[in-house]
Amino acid sequence: MCKQPDKPTGLGPSLVQSRSAALRPVPRPRLVLPDLPSTPTGPAEGFDFTLMTSNVLAPSLASAQWFPLSPPEYLDATYRFEGHIEEVATYRPSVLCLQEMGGHPGPWLKELKRLGYTARTARVPRKRHGVCIAYNHQEWTERRFDRILLADHITVPSLDRWCAERDWESGGGLTAPMATKTTDRWSIGHENIAAVAVLDRRHGLAERSKLSALSQLASQFSDMTVDGLDLPDDCASPKASVTSGIDGIVVCTCHLYWDPVASFDRLVQVVRILEKVRKINQRLMYPVFLAGDFNTKPSDPLYKILTSQKLHAADFDRLTESVAALAYNQSASRGKPRFDPATLCLQIPRARQVDYVGVWVDRLQALGTYQSAYRLPAGAYEADTTRLHWESDPVTWCEPPFTTYCDFVGTLDYVFYMGRQDTAGADEADCDPDRVHEVICRPLFVLRPPLAGEVAPGIPNEQFPSDHISLLTGFRVQALRPAFAAGRPSSSNPSLGRH
Repeated sequence: MCKQPDKPTGLGPSLVQSRSAALRPVPRPRLVLPDLPSTPTGPAEGFDFTLMTSNVLAPSLASAQWFPLSPPEYLDATYRFEGHIEEVATYRPSVLCLQEMGGHPGPWLKELKRLGYTARTARVPRKRHGVCIAYNHQEWTERRFDRILLADHITVPSLDRWCAERDWESGGGLTAPMATKTTDRWSIGHENIAAVAVLDRRHGLAERSKLSALSQLASQFSDMTVDGLDLPDDCASPKASVTSGIDGIVVCTCHLYWDPVASFDRLVQVVRILEKVRKINQRLMYPVFLAGDFNTKPSDPLYKILTSQKLHAADFDRLTESVAALAYNQSASRGKPRFDPATLCLQIPRARQVDYVGVWVDRLQALGTYQSAYRLPAGAYEADTTRLHWESDPVTWCEPPFTTYCDFVGTLDYVFYMGRQDTAGADEADCDPDRVHEVICRPLFVLRPPLAGEVAPGIPNEQFPSDHISLLTGFRVQALRPAFAAGRPSSSNPSLGRH
């Protein structure tokens, strides 16, 4: 949960340097997830990896004012930094996503490098903290890294201008734009940031290099026998595809705007992020993973849209109320007379407001269907077990009861993934009949969240160095061949109702 900034503390002298041992997180058990009956089976190739995400609580925000329930020694920047490094060393994720990484990045980069990670960071220039994506450099190599600014340059058409530009029927719309109260465009300028990394598997690169060399050799000696060289079937023709499997992943991390009222702002921010991800990934068609602090509860419209749940009237009410609040803030920030946000709702019919937010709902829906790795059958986090079982696809699902436990207790952090991705039509000019036509991603396990008694009355505490708990998921990525993928159901997104 994002806090308003306090005076910076940095990684200065520690209040607990005299302690005999640094914070040692007690390893949490894994919840092993079985295959659902709907999980595809059949010939496939792929790989497994682990992904961890954690909001590490920026030093400038870790003040007693914001965390009165945490003893001062557990708010110390150095003590908490050591705790986070110990946590990474304990679980050794393949890929690590961090949010609110504050202070000078040098100590973080040094310690992560010592543990075998290459780390890339991104922050808004006017802010004292940002995000980070780190990866085990023995497993991955970086193809590209992009920073996605979610600051002042993100603008949307104002509601009144958007309505005025439509040819409404007489008596059903505005008689004139409300330009005296708002502007033609609104700024979604909250100084948030996201980052995206395209990572190639080192093992996959080696295989692809070998296949490329064999393919060239086969084309040169197509009518000759090479003793002792076992040429793969797909090297029989010089035109054969050497990208026969999935060789990498796209990982994105973000820290969205904190205000609970700003559900529309966060919707626009995620559209911005995923449109950038789609552009980067349009030819590769790697599986996409989106992890971070979304400042969004499971009951919020953004979560429902991402996970393809049906939106109801109350969800659109929240979005339209958020639009009215945005109009109020835009007016106030420009020095114009403040007005009641309800005024905007009174002058523009609700149906048109729903149409306005519906444009953004449709844009997000068109960017793919995601699933939450920690969204498990009801009761999964209550059972005293480390291995789950179910006979059929569960009807009721739930997220953990909390991922942050302080003045606010609830779930705000997620690991989203695209469960099924059809790659056959990614680039028709480059598609080969032997190429992978479908990619399936599924979680193998998740790190069990702590019980309430372990974090009460609030975190940070001795065992948890942030106000958010870390999430860790083990994934399996499988590439399905055309013969099997042809029989799978379509991966198109279900429609979202507006009621």
